[in-house]
Amino acid sequence: MVSFLTWVGFTTAIYFGFTSDTSTGIWSAMGLGWVALKASMVIRIPIVLAITPFIARFVAKRRAAKPPPEPELELTEEEERNLRLDD
Repeated sequence: MVSFLTWVGFTTAIYFGFTSDTSTGIWSAMGLGWVALKASMVIRIPIVLAITPFIARFVAKRRAAKPPPEPELELTEEEERNLRLDD
């Protein structure tokens, strides 16, 4: 998903800054966007590899800190009466 968004971003930026008098302007922009996407992988992959452990720890801590939901018990009328009598 991130790769697709990066490609769309590069394509859009190149297309709007790229002047072409031919009908192949969008195809040129898409091609240049794809090349820019592939060139940026050298930067993006190490960044993703570096931040992934921190994000995984953060997500694990949030999941661990959240208490599990308590199950709702449905009592019969007799059980409710017994509980009231015990108080």
